[in-house]
Amino acid sequence: MPIHNLPREVLEMIFSEEAGFGRSYYHRLFRLRSVCKYWMEIIDSTTELWRQIRLILHPELQAMILRNSRDRTLFVEYDERIWPMDSSRQAKMAAFASLIEPTTSRWKELQYGPASDSSNDTWILSRSFPNLHSLSIVEYTWKDPHRRLDAPKLQRLSVDYGSLNWKSLSGLTYLDLNHTNATLGEFVAVLQASPQLSFLAVQKTQLRFEQEDLQTAAVSKISLPQLHSFYACGSKAQSLSLLLDWIVAPPLRNFHIREQYKKDSEDCTRLFELAGRYIGAFPLPECEKVHGVFISVRDSEIRLAIGSRRITVLNATWTSESGPRDRMDYLASFLKHLDGRVCGMVKFLWLRGWGNGEIGRYMGMLHARFPQINELVLQVQRPDEGDMGVFCGHLTGSTALGQGEEWLFSKLTKLRLDHELLMNGGLAQLLQLIEIRRSARQVEAIEELRIAALSPRIDSSTVE
Repeated sequence: MPIHNLPREVLEMIFSEEAGFGRSYYHRLFRLRSVCKYWMEIIDSTTELWRQIRLILHPELQAMILRNSRDRTLFVEYDERIWPMDSSRQAKMAAFASLIEPTTSRWKELQYGPASDSSNDTWILSRSFPNLHSLSIVEYTWKDPHRRLDAPKLQRLSVDYGSLNWKSLSGLTYLDLNHTNATLGEFVAVLQASPQLSFLAVQKTQLRFEQEDLQTAAVSKISLPQLHSFYACGSKAQSLSLLLDWIVAPPLRNFHIREQYKKDSEDCTRLFELAGRYIGAFPLPECEKVHGVFISVRDSEIRLAIGSRRITVLNATWTSESGPRDRMDYLASFLKHLDGRVCGMVKFLWLRGWGNGEIGRYMGMLHARFPQINELVLQVQRPDEGDMGVFCGHLTGSTALGQGEEWLFSKLTKLRLDHELLMNGGLAQLLQLIEIRRSARQVEAIEELRIAALSPRIDSSTVE
């Protein structure tokens, strides 16, 4: 059967696959529409194909979209920043506003980006949106803090460089704030009114707080039983710590925190304690086949991760004395709050650092929390002459731990390391380590050794 003669229902299904919100969507649709009169009639009468309307489109196409979509819900993109600031822009925006104002009850998604000199912001968000499910706002300032957002079915909200009447929000399942003015009290109010929230991101939002905010918010915990992803970047550590302490949620699939200090820094000990509770929550995500711990330390950075959950702090104010001390305290606080069942599941440990021996000093406390480690990766950039000796010293004999002495990582059978560690006598120390652990009864022998970027100066027979 020729494709032009396919049944109407089949063609409708094929054309509906083209439906979307891409920039070139209507170009593709009109190419299909121009094939023949039969296809044109089907496309024009298929309301599913006419649900997205954008400010940049030609006025005749905008009118055609509203006509062909009939009573279907609409996906609206109202971005005033697409045009230069000239006299014609206000006329275009006014014409579009007049055209779509009667349809606000049909809006399902709205992407809103007002221009810096916009006079339409009050008109747009002061409307009633009885069926709006998703709202994305860029660079908008809510001029009247007492005016509420009238969108009773709103579920997804993304605000980038903007502000709203935060306490008018409720029932959200997705919340992403970036560079907003929300206070901690306002933010907590949104969360308490959105128990079905599943995704939460807070970026470059300070979450400043007053004492009354603490008294009000701390009355009860914030129950978020559906939450599976939490992202935070650039908020105050104290506010973030309070928030994490108040939230009650199941083990998260994704948990990312990133703090950065260029001048004035904060004490993040409490933040690492609470991050340990979330990152080390049992059970780990089912999608992770290998349960491993990743620890990276540099002069101005510490990163701790278990699978897809992690915390990173970058602090440019750290010195050669304060950096190692703070990072050791943060790691100890983090490890203390991991669930013991998760610690028992971890078999893989990846240590990455600079050549100052710092990560070697973590070995004892890591062994105490992860006794089942059987694979260890050592990655050291610009290693010092003594770095390999520090590692081998920890792994070639018993170490004082608690009330007695133990061999570290007694189940270790796989070892991977950078070839730079084998320079300046490191190779001899490695071979001695392997031989000692092979003959020791308290530990398992290292059966697999991998050396990254193997140096040609190391004889291959020696490695074998």
